Amino acid sequence: MTLDTFDIHHASGDRAKISLHGATVLSWKSFGHERLFLSDKAILDGSKAIRGGIPLVFPFFGPADKSGPYHGMPQHGFARISRWRRLQGDDSSTAVLQLTQDEIDPVYRSMFTTNFTLQYTVSLSEGSLTTELSFTNTGSSGGDSKTPVQALLHTYLRVGDIDKVQVQGLQGLTYTDKTKDGDAFTETSTALAIGDETDRVYQSASSPVSVAESGRTIIRLDRKNLPDVVIWNPWKDCYKMGDFAPADGYKQMLCVEAGNVSRWSNVAKDERFVIAQTLFADRLS
Repeated sequence: MTLDTFDIHHASGDRAKISLHGATVLSWKSFGHERLFLSDKAILDGSKAIRGGIPLVFPFFGPADKSGPYHGMPQHGFARISRWRRLQGDDSSTAVLQLTQDEIDPVYRSMFTTNFTLQYTVSLSEGSLTTELSFTNTGSSGGDSKTPVQALLHTYLRVGDIDKVQVQGLQGLTYTDKTKDGDAFTETSTALAIGDETDRVYQSASSPVSVAESGRTIIRLDRKNLPDVVIWNPWKDCYKMGDFAPADGYKQMLCVEAGNVSRWSNVAKDERFVIAQTLFADRLS
Protein backbone atom coordinates (compact mmCIF):
# COMPACT_ATOMS: atom_id res chain seq x y z
CA MET A 1 0.00 0.00 0.00
CA THR A 2 1.23 3.48 -0.83
CA LEU A 3 -0.91 5.26 1.76
CA ASP A 4 0.24 5.97 5.30
CA THR A 5 -1.45 3.22 7.30
CA PHE A 6 -1.13 1.82 10.78
CA ASP A 7 -2.54 -1.07 12.77
CA ILE A 8 -4.28 -1.35 16.10
CA HIS A 9 -4.70 -4.67 17.86
CA HIS A 10 -6.46 -6.25 20.83
CA ALA A 11 -5.19 -8.94 23.17
CA SER A 12 -7.86 -11.29 21.78
CA GLY A 13 -6.14 -11.24 18.38
CA ASP A 14 -8.54 -8.82 16.71
CA ARG A 15 -6.78 -6.29 14.46
CA ALA A 16 -7.67 -3.27 12.34
CA LYS A 17 -5.73 -1.33 9.70
CA ILE A 18 -6.42 2.38 9.29
CA SER A 19 -5.38 4.82 6.58
CA LEU A 20 -4.66 8.48 7.31
CA HIS A 21 -6.31 9.22 3.96
CA GLY A 22 -9.92 9.72 4.88
CA ALA A 23 -9.34 8.10 8.30
CA THR A 24 -10.60 5.01 6.50
CA VAL A 25 -10.64 1.70 8.33
CA LEU A 26 -9.30 -0.63 5.63
CA SER A 27 -9.41 -3.95 7.45
CA TRP A 28 -10.92 -5.49 10.54
CA LYS A 29 -10.01 -9.04 11.43
CA SER A 30 -12.00 -10.64 14.21
CA PHE A 31 -11.79 -14.26 15.40
CA GLY A 32 -9.38 -14.86 12.54
CA HIS A 33 -11.69 -13.67 9.74
CA GLU A 34 -11.65 -10.50 7.64
CA ARG A 35 -14.93 -8.63 8.17
CA LEU A 36 -14.58 -5.74 5.73
CA PHE A 37 -14.54 -5.75 1.94
CA LEU A 38 -11.76 -3.80 0.17
CA SER A 39 -11.81 -3.66 -3.60
CA ASP A 40 -8.81 -5.22 -5.35
CA LYS A 41 -8.64 -2.02 -7.42
CA ALA A 42 -9.13 0.44 -4.59
CA ILE A 43 -7.12 3.61 -5.29
CA LEU A 44 -4.55 3.81 -2.51
CA ASP A 45 -2.48 6.81 -3.61
CA GLY A 46 -4.62 9.43 -1.88
CA SER A 47 -6.10 10.79 -5.10
CA LYS A 48 -9.68 9.71 -4.37
CA ALA A 49 -11.88 8.04 -1.80
CA ILE A 50 -11.03 4.43 -0.97
CA ARG A 51 -13.41 1.80 -2.37
CA GLY A 52 -14.04 -0.37 0.66
CA GLY A 53 -13.50 -0.57 4.39
CA ILE A 54 -15.35 2.17 6.28
CA PRO A 55 -15.14 5.52 4.47
CA LEU A 56 -16.40 8.54 6.43
CA VAL A 57 -19.22 10.55 4.86
CA PHE A 58 -19.28 14.17 6.10
CA PRO A 59 -20.64 16.90 5.98
CA PHE A 60 -23.36 15.58 3.67
CA PHE A 61 -24.52 12.35 2.07
CA GLY A 62 -24.68 11.72 -1.68
CA PRO A 63 -24.10 14.27 -4.42
CA ALA A 64 -24.30 17.89 -3.30
CA ASP A 65 -27.75 19.31 -3.95
CA LYS A 66 -27.63 22.36 -6.23
CA SER A 67 -29.98 24.13 -3.83
CA GLY A 68 -28.18 22.86 -0.73
CA PRO A 69 -25.48 24.46 1.42
CA TYR A 70 -22.52 22.61 -0.13
CA HIS A 71 -23.13 22.81 -3.86
CA GLY A 72 -19.90 22.17 -5.76
CA MET A 73 -18.32 19.91 -3.17
CA PRO A 74 -17.47 16.29 -4.15
CA GLN A 75 -19.98 13.53 -3.45
CA HIS A 76 -20.18 12.57 0.24
CA GLY A 77 -18.12 15.60 1.30
CA PHE A 78 -14.49 16.15 2.23
CA ALA A 79 -13.87 13.85 5.23
CA ARG A 80 -13.17 10.71 3.21
CA ILE A 81 -10.73 12.46 0.85
CA SER A 82 -8.76 14.53 3.37
CA ARG A 83 -5.57 13.58 5.15
CA TRP A 84 -6.13 13.18 8.88
CA ARG A 85 -3.64 13.37 11.75
CA ARG A 86 -3.22 10.59 14.26
CA LEU A 87 -3.38 11.57 17.92
CA GLN A 88 -2.28 9.42 20.80
CA GLY A 89 -4.74 6.67 21.63
CA ASP A 90 -5.37 5.31 25.12
CA ASP A 91 -3.70 1.99 24.26
CA SER A 92 -2.74 -0.24 21.35
CA SER A 93 -6.38 -1.17 20.73
CA THR A 94 -7.54 2.44 20.21
CA ALA A 95 -6.70 5.08 17.63
CA VAL A 96 -7.73 8.73 17.63
CA LEU A 97 -7.55 10.81 14.45
CA GLN A 98 -8.28 14.49 13.93
CA LEU A 99 -9.08 16.92 11.12
CA THR A 100 -9.57 20.69 11.37
CA GLN A 101 -10.54 23.47 8.98
CA ASP A 102 -6.88 24.28 8.29
CA GLU A 103 -6.21 20.76 6.99
CA ILE A 104 -8.81 20.46 4.25
CA ASP A 105 -8.42 21.50 0.63
CA PRO A 106 -8.75 25.31 0.28
CA VAL A 107 -11.46 24.80 -2.34
CA TYR A 108 -13.58 22.81 0.10
CA ARG A 109 -12.75 25.27 2.85
CA SER A 110 -14.26 28.06 0.77
CA MET A 111 -17.53 26.06 0.71
CA PHE A 112 -17.43 25.00 4.36
CA THR A 113 -16.66 28.20 6.24
CA THR A 114 -17.19 26.92 9.78
CA ASN A 115 -14.14 26.49 11.98
CA PHE A 116 -14.27 22.96 13.31
CA THR A 117 -12.61 19.96 14.87
CA LEU A 118 -13.46 16.49 13.62
CA GLN A 119 -12.28 13.69 15.86
CA TYR A 120 -12.56 10.01 14.96
CA THR A 121 -11.96 7.25 17.47
CA VAL A 122 -11.53 3.62 16.40
CA SER A 123 -11.39 1.00 19.13
CA LEU A 124 -11.26 -2.77 19.32
CA SER A 125 -12.59 -5.24 21.85
CA GLU A 126 -12.87 -8.97 21.48
CA GLY A 127 -15.30 -9.51 18.61
CA SER A 128 -16.21 -5.85 18.15
CA LEU A 129 -15.13 -2.66 16.38
CA THR A 130 -16.37 0.75 17.54
CA THR A 131 -16.07 3.87 15.40
CA GLU A 132 -17.08 7.27 16.80
CA LEU A 133 -17.04 10.56 14.91
CA SER A 134 -17.48 13.90 16.66
CA PHE A 135 -17.84 17.30 15.00
CA THR A 136 -17.28 20.40 17.13
CA ASN A 137 -18.33 23.76 15.73
CA THR A 138 -15.64 26.14 16.94
CA GLY A 139 -17.02 29.16 15.12
CA SER A 140 -17.98 30.42 11.67
CA SER A 141 -16.10 32.82 9.47
CA GLY A 142 -19.48 33.72 7.97
CA GLY A 143 -22.61 35.01 9.64
CA ASP A 144 -24.50 31.76 10.20
CA SER A 145 -24.95 30.81 13.85
CA LYS A 146 -25.50 27.11 13.11
CA THR A 147 -23.86 24.70 10.67
CA PRO A 148 -25.98 22.05 8.91
CA VAL A 149 -24.31 18.63 8.73
CA GLN A 150 -25.03 15.02 7.87
CA ALA A 151 -22.81 12.02 8.58
CA LEU A 152 -22.62 8.34 7.68
CA LEU A 153 -20.29 5.38 8.18
CA HIS A 154 -20.10 3.78 4.73
CA THR A 155 -19.32 0.26 5.95
CA TYR A 156 -18.43 -2.35 3.31
CA LEU A 157 -19.07 -5.73 4.96
CA ARG A 158 -17.44 -8.86 3.61
CA VAL A 159 -19.80 -11.80 3.14
CA GLY A 160 -19.30 -15.31 1.83
CA ASP A 161 -22.14 -15.44 -0.69
CA ILE A 162 -24.58 -12.57 -1.21
CA ASP A 163 -27.24 -15.04 -2.35
CA LYS A 164 -27.33 -16.43 1.19
CA VAL A 165 -27.37 -13.07 2.98
CA GLN A 166 -30.31 -11.40 4.70
CA VAL A 167 -30.56 -8.12 6.60
CA GLN A 168 -32.76 -8.14 9.68
CA GLY A 169 -34.30 -5.31 11.67
CA LEU A 170 -35.77 -3.25 8.82
CA GLN A 171 -39.37 -4.48 8.72
CA GLY A 172 -41.96 -1.70 8.86
CA LEU A 173 -39.50 1.07 8.01
CA THR A 174 -40.03 3.63 5.28
CA TYR A 175 -37.26 3.67 2.69
CA THR A 176 -36.42 5.54 -0.48
CA ASP A 177 -35.28 3.34 -3.35
CA LYS A 178 -32.69 5.02 -5.55
CA THR A 179 -33.05 2.28 -8.16
CA LYS A 180 -36.71 3.33 -8.55
CA ASP A 181 -36.35 7.08 -8.98
CA GLY A 182 -36.16 7.68 -5.25
CA ASP A 183 -39.75 6.59 -4.64
CA ALA A 184 -40.75 5.75 -1.07
CA PHE A 185 -41.85 2.31 0.11
CA THR A 186 -42.44 0.44 3.34
CA GLU A 187 -40.31 -2.62 4.08
CA THR A 188 -42.52 -5.69 4.53
CA SER A 189 -39.83 -8.36 4.87
CA THR A 190 -38.56 -9.55 8.23
CA ALA A 191 -35.31 -10.52 6.50
CA LEU A 192 -34.26 -8.54 3.42
CA ALA A 193 -32.60 -10.67 0.75
CA ILE A 194 -30.33 -9.12 -1.90
CA GLY A 195 -31.03 -10.42 -5.41
CA ASP A 196 -30.38 -7.41 -7.63
CA GLU A 197 -28.91 -3.92 -7.54
CA THR A 198 -29.91 -2.44 -4.20
CA ASP A 199 -29.65 1.18 -3.07
CA ARG A 200 -32.08 2.02 -0.28
CA VAL A 201 -32.15 4.57 2.52
CA TYR A 202 -34.15 3.31 5.51
CA GLN A 203 -35.34 5.98 7.94
CA SER A 204 -35.81 5.91 11.71
CA ALA A 205 -34.40 2.44 12.33
CA SER A 206 -34.80 2.13 16.09
CA SER A 207 -34.31 -1.65 16.30
CA PRO A 208 -30.90 -3.34 16.10
CA VAL A 209 -29.86 -4.22 12.55
CA SER A 210 -28.03 -7.46 11.83
CA VAL A 211 -26.70 -9.36 8.83
CA ALA A 212 -27.23 -13.10 8.59
CA GLU A 213 -25.77 -15.62 6.18
CA SER A 214 -27.29 -19.05 5.71
CA GLY A 215 -29.59 -18.25 8.61
CA ARG A 216 -26.81 -17.39 11.06
CA THR A 217 -26.08 -13.86 12.27
CA ILE A 218 -22.59 -12.84 11.21
CA ILE A 219 -22.63 -9.11 12.07
CA ARG A 220 -24.77 -7.02 14.40
CA LEU A 221 -24.76 -3.21 14.38
CA ASP A 222 -25.35 -1.01 17.41
CA ARG A 223 -25.82 2.68 16.53
CA LYS A 224 -25.72 6.00 18.40
CA ASN A 225 -27.39 9.05 16.82
CA LEU A 226 -27.55 7.12 13.54
CA PRO A 227 -31.28 6.68 12.82
CA ASP A 228 -30.87 5.88 9.12
CA VAL A 229 -29.51 2.74 7.46
CA VAL A 230 -28.40 2.57 3.83
CA ILE A 231 -28.29 -0.83 2.13
CA TRP A 232 -26.21 -0.88 -1.06
CA ASN A 233 -24.94 -3.48 -3.46
CA PRO A 234 -24.11 -2.46 -7.07
CA TRP A 235 -24.71 -6.02 -8.33
CA LYS A 236 -23.40 -7.06 -11.73
CA ASP A 237 -22.78 -3.49 -12.92
CA CYS A 238 -20.02 -3.10 -10.32
CA TYR A 239 -17.43 -3.56 -13.06
CA LYS A 240 -18.47 -0.18 -14.49
CA MET A 241 -16.80 1.45 -11.50
CA GLY A 242 -13.15 1.62 -12.43
CA ASP A 243 -11.97 1.01 -8.87
CA PHE A 244 -14.18 -2.02 -8.12
CA ALA A 245 -12.72 -5.53 -8.41
CA PRO A 246 -12.98 -8.38 -8.86
CA ALA A 247 -15.80 -8.18 -11.39
CA ASP A 248 -17.87 -10.58 -9.32
CA GLY A 249 -16.91 -8.91 -6.05
CA TYR A 250 -20.51 -7.87 -5.50
CA LYS A 251 -21.10 -11.46 -4.41
CA GLN A 252 -18.74 -11.01 -1.46
CA MET A 253 -19.84 -7.60 -0.17
CA LEU A 254 -22.77 -5.68 1.19
CA CYS A 255 -22.75 -2.08 2.35
CA VAL A 256 -24.74 -1.58 5.54
CA GLU A 257 -24.26 2.11 6.25
CA ALA A 258 -25.39 3.67 9.52
CA GLY A 259 -26.12 7.34 9.01
CA ASN A 260 -27.84 10.51 10.05
CA VAL A 261 -28.75 11.62 6.54
CA SER A 262 -32.51 11.94 6.07
CA ARG A 263 -32.40 15.42 7.62
CA TRP A 264 -29.85 18.08 8.54
CA SER A 265 -28.48 18.43 12.05
CA ASN A 266 -27.84 22.09 12.83
CA VAL A 267 -24.83 22.45 15.12
CA ALA A 268 -24.38 25.73 16.98
CA LYS A 269 -21.05 27.28 17.95
CA ASP A 270 -19.30 25.29 20.71
CA GLU A 271 -21.72 22.38 20.28
CA ARG A 272 -20.67 18.81 19.45
CA PHE A 273 -22.42 16.46 17.06
CA VAL A 274 -21.49 12.84 17.79
CA ILE A 275 -22.27 9.60 16.00
CA ALA A 276 -21.02 6.11 16.80
CA GLN A 277 -21.34 2.55 15.61
CA THR A 278 -20.26 -0.77 17.10
CA LEU A 279 -19.98 -3.83 14.89
CA PHE A 280 -20.22 -7.17 16.67
CA ALA A 281 -18.83 -10.21 14.84
CA ASP A 282 -19.80 -13.84 15.11
CA ARG A 283 -17.01 -16.40 15.49
CA LEU A 284 -17.89 -18.09 12.15
CA SER A 285 -16.66 -21.43 13.43
